[in-house]
Amino acid sequence: MATSTRLRILIDGEAQFSRRVHGMLHAVDDWSPFLGWFRDEYIDLLKRRMDAEGAVDGESRWQDLAEGYAAWKQLKFPQATKILQLTGDLYRAVTEPEVELTSSMLTITIDNDYAIYHHSNEPRDGKLPRRQIADLTGPFKRRMMAAWRDTMTAP
Repeated sequence: MATSTRLRILIDGEAQFSRRVHGMLHAVDDWSPFLGWFRDEYIDLLKRRMDAEGAVDGESRWQDLAEGYAAWKQLKFPQATKILQLTGDLYRAVTEPEVELTSSMLTITIDNDYAIYHHSNEPRDGKLPRRQIADLTGPFKRRMMAAWRDTMTAP
C-alpha cells in the first residue's frame, strides 16, 4: 500500500527535525513502540549531555564558566562541580522530564526556566553563553531514522 508519513520534532517551538517519507510503507496505526524508543533514547541523550557538560556524540564541551563565577561557585557550592548543576534542580528537570505518550504523539517537557534560557537562541546579555541542552545530535538522528524506518517497514 502506497502511503506517506511525517516525523517532526520540535524543541522549544523550533523544528529540529522534519522528514516526510513516501512510498510503499506499512500502515502504522500505533506509533507508541517507536515513540517509547525515542523517549528512552532521548532522555538518555539528555542525561549524557548533562553529565558530559555538552560533550556528547562528538559535540564540543560547553564553554567554561567565567573565572569569577567559577570561584564563587566553588566557594559556595563545592559539591556542584559541573556546569549547569549548581543546586541539582536543573539536572533533575532535564534528566527526569514530564512525559506524555499516546499512539501518535510524544511530548517531553523540561519544566525549568533556566533550561529554556540556556538552550534558547534568545539574544544574550553578554554574560551567559548558550548551552544547548535539548538538541538532537547527528548520531542520535541516524539511530532515530533507522528505528523509524524499521517501524514503517515492519510486517
